Amino acid sequence: MPGELKIAGNLKFKTKKDLHTYTEKLLEKKGICEIDKLDSDYLFFLSLYSRKPSHTDYLKNIQKFKITLDPIKKIKSNHLSCFDNNNNEFIFSWRACCDGRDTKMTDKLKEACRTSIKEQTASCWHNNNKCYSCGKNKTDGFEVDHLNEFSKIYKDFMETNTIQIPDDFDSNLITSQYMFRKEDDNFKQSFQNYHRENAILQLLCKECHRGKTNCFISKK
Repeated sequence: MPGELKIAGNLKFKTKKDLHTYTEKLLEKKGICEIDKLDSDYLFFLSLYSRKPSHTDYLKNIQKFKITLDPIKKIKSNHLSCFDNNNNEFIFSWRACCDGRDTKMTDKLKEACRTSIKEQTASCWHNNNKCYSCGKNKTDGFEVDHLNEFSKIYKDFMETNTIQIPDDFDSNLITSQYMFRKEDDNFKQSFQNYHRENAILQLLCKECHRGKTNCFISKK
């Protein structure tokens, strides 16, 4: 069938969305565990891993996979890593594997910028106790939001930046998010300072945050 995605032998999916749904449900079904070559799902995860072009050279070294809890919400077993011949563990994005493409350098840079402002967003969380929009008292479901969109702040910073732009990144061992290397501290600090001076952060409940996001998308 044209456009059909073949994963692990006879298992096939019509769309990337179908593959994503299947993978998410399988991770939840298996729960926290290790998946070695004797596991009936090993070939599926190896084939899934191979969908990301940059993983191709490492396939022969993969010995097993491991499923753990989501490091942020800690309620779902949807965090995936693999181990090589030397028992080194590498966290990777199964969502990116479903998509079948490598992350663009510009996307890595933008994510590293987001990661670099965690302390600023954490400060907003700790210093506010109500939803800025509806006034509801804070619960665990509240989220820190940029009143002036992060994408605009990032774009304006890049237009005025005079520091050499990083072209390689580290990966957070817990969340697998891209982050700046030590040698790029000047760029990191420059963005942090720009964000601190220009960003307007607010605390929103999930409902208000979703409404603001939908409004922003519809305007775009």
